[in-house]
Amino acid sequence: MTTIMAFPASAALAEHLRAMQTLQQESPNVVHHTTLRHILDHFLEEVLGAYFTGPIDAVQAEGPVVSMIQRGVGVISKAGRALALRLLDKLEPEDQANLVQHFQQLQHTIEGQLYVAFAFNEAQAAQVRQVLAAVANGEEGQQQAFLGALHLVGDGAVSHYLDGTAGALRLGRFSKGMVKATQATVRKSIATAINRGVPALGGKYRAMLAGYYQSMLFAV
Repeated sequence: MTTIMAFPASAALAEHLRAMQTLQQESPNVVHHTTLRHILDHFLEEVLGAYFTGPIDAVQAEGPVVSMIQRGVGVISKAGRALALRLLDKLEPEDQANLVQHFQQLQHTIEGQLYVAFAFNEAQAAQVRQVLAAVANGEEGQQQAFLGALHLVGDGAVSHYLDGTAGALRLGRFSKGMVKATQATVRKSIATAINRGVPALGGKYRAMLAGYYQSMLFAV
């Protein structure tokens, strides 16, 4: 069994993903900019929702820490959309085929619902499951372990959703500097949110946060 961390795709994202697969099969030599733009717009918004605004809403947190995280979300959103537009502008049919294949690899159907997910290796899965369970149950002395687990979650999301998407393309055709700058911006924002935001939460809120991420774990 493999442990994945997944969030349910919206009906709109699922529809655009299915449409893109059909278009790729029927006319692979045509770059379908409009459908890809819809996918990337929804994908970015839903990833940010699952990993940033979703946890904030789940723990009902507020205050300066939340404002800091929300500013980080804005930075990531702006950088991600700018990069997406840059990549789409120069997309070739071969790049499109690789991109469609990449998005297919991120899709899992669980009880009839389409999810977007990435997988942990066995050691990471054991660590994340153990730590999230301990924090969700209110065990004391888990802060450093919790931060480590959240960094594994953040690293996994960035590696699969950002690095993996960019890696599906022939980056020699695009601005490598822009890609690297976006990757650095996203990683810095995530690290800041974890390292500064999580320690500022009370035990009750950390438990709720751990429970939120627990709910995203599936064995497939």
